[in-house]
Amino acid sequence: MSTGLTFTMRNQPRAGVAGAVPGFATVTLTPEPWRHYKVEVRSAPQTFSARVWPEGQWTPVVRDRTADRVVSGELVWRPPPCSVASAER
Repeated sequence: MSTGLTFTMRNQPRAGVAGAVPGFATVTLTPEPWRHYKVEVRSAPQTFSARVWPEGQWTPVVRDRTADRVVSGELVWRPPPCSVASAER
């Protein structure tokens, strides 16, 4: 059975660096028993140092630590699961 995981990043821009909308990235994988998984974020080095995560410029991947290979499927960018307006109702 396939499982979807959705991630977003929290921006904490350094002084003088503009923020950006990080977006919501969804990856899929099929977990297997007795496996250990971890999530890695991949991006250009300057993204890590600026602490700003623009949508489309960072990628979450799921790695099977038991087999040492990436097991996540294709990345899909999605709209936020809810908005402030809908949360206030």
